[in-house]
Amino acid sequence: KDVVVMGVDALPKALDAIEAGRMAGAILQDPELQGRGAARIAVNVLKGEPQTQNNILPSELITKENLGQYRR
Repeated sequence: KDVVVMGVDALPKALDAIEAGRMAGAILQDPELQGRGAARIAVNVLKGEPQTQNNILPSELITKENLGQYRR
């Protein structure tokens, strides 16, 4: 059976593998967004505001079709 290989983050070797067809894609996590979210939560906690247990942040799917916008 075929195995679909996915990764996390836009490491150069992962982007090369996506381009070559060895990986189907990767999920990009945004460290800037993660940092802003963590700071916002910390401020709210210090203010005594209730927080949810889970905070879901959006991620981006990198595929062969949109690979060019993630190359540096």
